[in-house]
Order: sequence, then C-alpha cells, then structure tokens
Amino acid sequence: MSFWETPQVHGALVSGVFALFTALLGVGVLSWQLSRQAQNSAKANRQTEALKLKKEVYDQTSREVKRAQNAVFNFRTYVAEFDEDLERAITAWEKEQKVLLPKAREKTIKSLGNKAVTRLARLADIPVRWLIIDERFMLFNKVFSYSSFNLLNNLVLYYEARLMMIPNENENGEVARWSPPSKSLFEVAKGRSDEMINACIEASNWIDDFDTEMQVALIGELFDTAKPNHQKEGRTTEVIEIARIEELDEHFNRRRGALSLTLHNSLRKPLAALKGSR
Repeated sequence: MSFWETPQVHGALVSGVFALFTALLGVGVLSWQLSRQAQNSAKANRQTEALKLKKEVYDQTSREVKRAQNAVFNFRTYVAEFDEDLERAITAWEKEQKVLLPKAREKTIKSLGNKAVTRLARLADIPVRWLIIDERFMLFNKVFSYSSFNLLNNLVLYYEARLMMIPNENENGEVARWSPPSKSLFEVAKGRSDEMINACIEASNWIDDFDTEMQVALIGELFDTAKPNHQKEGRTTEVIEIARIEELDEHFNRRRGALSLTLHNSLRKPLAALKGSR
C-alpha cells in the first residue's frame, strides 16, 4: 500500500477537499450576498432620490398652485365688488341720493385679469416638465391650457361690457365726472360679469383638483393615509382625476372646440346695447 493510499492520508485529503469546497461555497455565498446588498442599496438610493425629487416637484407645484389660486380669487373678487358698487350707485341715482364712486379702475382690473390668465398658463406648463414621473400629468396641461384660454376669452367679452362703466382716472389719480349706467344697461352687461365669475370659479376648482392629484402622485407614498377627497360638494364643474384621463381628455377636446366657436360668434355679435350709456 502506497503512502497516498493509507487511511490517514485518504481521510486528510477528503477533509481537505471538503474544507476547500466549503470555503469556496462560503466565498460564493458571501459574494452573492454582497452583490444583493449592493443592488438593494442602489435600489434604495434610487428610491430615496426619486422621493426627494418628487417632494421638490411637489413643493414647486404647491407654490405655483397657491399663486394661481390667489390670482384667480383676487380677480374674481374685484369683478364681483365692482358689480356690487355699480348696483349701489344705480339705486342711489334712481332715488336721487348721493352716488358713491365705484372703487374699480381700468388699470387695476386689467392687471388682475392678466395675472390670473398668466398664472393658469404657468400651471399648464408644470405637467409638461415632469412627464418622466407620470405621463398622465399631461391631462392637467390640457385642463389649464383650456382654462387659461377660457378665462382670456371671457376677459375680452367682459372688458367690452364693463370697461366703459369704470370711472376714468388720470395720471394724477383724479377721476373725471362719472354717472352710473342705466339699470337696463347694467343688466345687459351683467351676463358677461356672471360668465367671468363662473370661469374663475371653474378655474379655482380645477386648481384644487390639481393640488389633490399631485399630492397623491408625488408624496402619497410617504404617508400611510387614504387618498384625499376632491371637494365635490356644491360644485357644478367637472372633477379632474388622473384615473379618468381618457374620458376627460375627450371631454376637454370637445370643450375647446365649443369654446372657439362661442368666442367667434360672440365677437361677431357685440352687445348692441353697450354702444351707448346714460
């Protein structure tokens, strides 16, 4: 029997081979574990960076939402208060009482109206920049493109109806002699004011919808809470939800076409009654 065939040597060889195999297996398992840890770590880092980016996008969006909401609200309030001032002035005139001058001025009302339109247009731009997060954001581009276009169109018609009723103020802040329009003339033009206010209310509702949907899409996974509800009570405007993108996409295509036709017809038939005033 040779040296290599002795039981002691044979046992030592078997033990050595087994130890080597165990060591290699351990190295393999360790290498696999390290690889998995690296992959998990990279995945976790990507998720962390993605969440950080989403939060930054939401912070930016939230600021623009507040600015747009304030701009639309301020303009809507100014329009409504001007109508109230006109009504009071007309009543006082008819009763031969002292007529208080409306607070509205052409420069201010144009500035507020233009700011509201501009803020809505900026909201329309936000979804386009972040389609990489969710391509369904494009729905809100269509919503606010329509809303800003609708508000602008209503501004054209509103100015035609109301600007001639605003007291004229010179550069020194002096107001020329002013008298209120007749009640019948006021009522004819009030339809344009109502349409303007309704367009503002509609835009405000959609801004709220946008804020709600962006909360869910961008930071919803950070919190273990139910999806916030849209404010639907008492509103007549369409509720905008990303989950209904196909239905709403077609809805706004139809509304955009109808809006263009309405504006065309309205501009062809200006308010004849507004050619004169008291």
